[in-house]
Amino acid sequence: MHEGSRPSELAEAMGVDRSLVTRQLRDLEDEGKVTVRPDPSDGRAFVAELTEQGRQEIAELTEFGMRRFESFVEDWDADEIRELTRLLWKFEHSKAAVSEREQEERPERGRRRR
Repeated sequence: MHEGSRPSELAEAMGVDRSLVTRQLRDLEDEGKVTVRPDPSDGRAFVAELTEQGRQEIAELTEFGMRRFESFVEDWDADEIRELTRLLWKFEHSKAAVSEREQEERPERGRRRR
């Protein structure tokens, strides 16, 4: 979803600190799941992209997650699944709103103030 993204963009999307993303990207690069290259628009920054191995692992994990979810709700009726879906969307919107508020309230990290 975030192909060719800077660590700061990934950190913001996940709601975590940039340093955590940078460490994880190093590990993923060592495992051959991402490549890291200089950002063409800013030589001081870098972007990460999934390798074919990384894409394959994402596909496998997604398939595994879907099979597990299906097994969790296999004896639920359609109305119950719709209600769960509605509540999960509501929860995701609430998380996004809180993250947005927190971003607005928190000063930029790493920027010098003049």
